Amino acid sequence: NEKKKNSSNLEEELLTDSDIEITDGYEMSQEMICRNEVLSTGKFSKSKKGVFLALLAGSLYGFQFVPLQIHSNQYKKSDNVSQVLNSMRFFFSQFAGIFLSSVFSFGVYICKTGNKPKLVPNDAVGPSILSGMIWSLGAMSGMVATSELGLTVGYPLSVNLVLLVNGAWSCFVYKEITGKRNVLLFALAGGLNVVSTILLAISRS
Repeated sequence: NEKKKNSSNLEEELLTDSDIEITDGYEMSQEMICRNEVLSTGKFSKSKKGVFLALLAGSLYGFQFVPLQIHSNQYKKSDNVSQVLNSMRFFFSQFAGIFLSSVFSFGVYICKTGNKPKLVPNDAVGPSILSGMIWSLGAMSGMVATSELGLTVGYPLSVNLVLLVNGAWSCFVYKEITGKRNVLLFALAGGLNVVSTILLAISRS
């Protein structure tokens, strides 16, 4: 009986060792496959392209409140009209430009795909419209803030809070930022963002 028990224990140990070797080999093979896919599909080049387009978008986004500020500097403010109402005059032109640009971009996309576009799923239409409305309210508030505080204070304050909110969604909801080191770096960046926001507010007072 003791010999049988010892032999069965040896067999179990051998099986567990082989299972570990198999799983380790499987994980290593999966890592190699992922690396080969990254190299073959050019995801590194796509990430560089994404960073370049993000920088370009940020640079262009910084121009959106310039016409409002030029108008505020060149024309005298009416005593009978508040600064908020003066800013509201730019709402229509701002969003009309966004609408026309969106229609033009979609037309280019239609031509590029040969009139075979990938349509937005029905479940995403409602949330997309709602998020657009929320973004519009934020943009209108940013225009009023920029008109009141100026480009050097109002616009950076708005952008700083945008970064914090987007970063929170990315970190806590979508889990795009994982790992202790990455979370600490993000927390450090968020802290610096808060400090810069406070300093900007103090510089205005």
